[in-house]
Amino acid sequence: MQEGKLQLTDPLSDYLPETYPNLEGITLQHLLTHTSGLPTFLPEEIVELRAEYPPNVPQDYNAIEGAYSPEKLFADLKEVTLATAPGTAYNYSNVGAELIGFVLTTVYGKSIDALLQEAILQGAGMVQTSVKPKPSQQEHLIEGYWMDNTEPSPPLVNNLWGTAGSGRMTMNDMLRYMAWQLNGDNPVVAESQRMLYDSGGSVKVAYFWRMRQDKYGTSYNHHGGSTGMQNWLFLFPDHNLGISVMTNQSSLKTPKFLAQTVQKILKDILKV
Repeated sequence: MQEGKLQLTDPLSDYLPETYPNLEGITLQHLLTHTSGLPTFLPEEIVELRAEYPPNVPQDYNAIEGAYSPEKLFADLKEVTLATAPGTAYNYSNVGAELIGFVLTTVYGKSIDALLQEAILQGAGMVQTSVKPKPSQQEHLIEGYWMDNTEPSPPLVNNLWGTAGSGRMTMNDMLRYMAWQLNGDNPVVAESQRMLYDSGGSVKVAYFWRMRQDKYGTSYNHHGGSTGMQNWLFLFPDHNLGISVMTNQSSLKTPKFLAQTVQKILKDILKV
């Protein structure tokens, strides 16, 4: 946004390859704050698969994602009915996150990995982070497990832009990323943590960050996961503190356990 090539108020329709009357009113800000009204997942088969969570979810999920292309996404978007009017309610949307990837790569003419390298990785000293891992990185990926499965889940497949959760990094790079995000003097960091949506209640959102304002000050968090991994990242700028809890086991209860672990660590460190 700071370079002037994009504006938060830009209509999504300015960048789409065709006309989508059903998506009128959605702006880039709505995508960044998960208030677009778009569904959480596409294609519909993903929604159906997640309804029951059988043991074969990892294999079936990858089969669906492996066959899903940008062309199919744009075709499916024509059939979407927005759940809410844009800007009126929070609903996490991987679809919206992927569309941000589409817009960025279209406007800049570069891959997400190239854009990350220029905007964050180089300045933060992060040398083992990517959306599309190199072969040398692929062979070192940690094996993850779904529910009670004893066989590891296959690595996540994504044929879109990878902005809905395909990042891989080492623990050292995660520490560097947290340090980079805790530098409030960095104008990119300051902008990324600026509140863009406030429900008037408990939901406050910056650039994809969920925000909280409590006894620990203003904090930022984001949870993400796949069929074998989950991570919950918290930033507490007032205390120059970042906490990331990762696990290579993914189930319906994992987010709760991660959040509880973070709270225990936080209380132990800050004594508040």
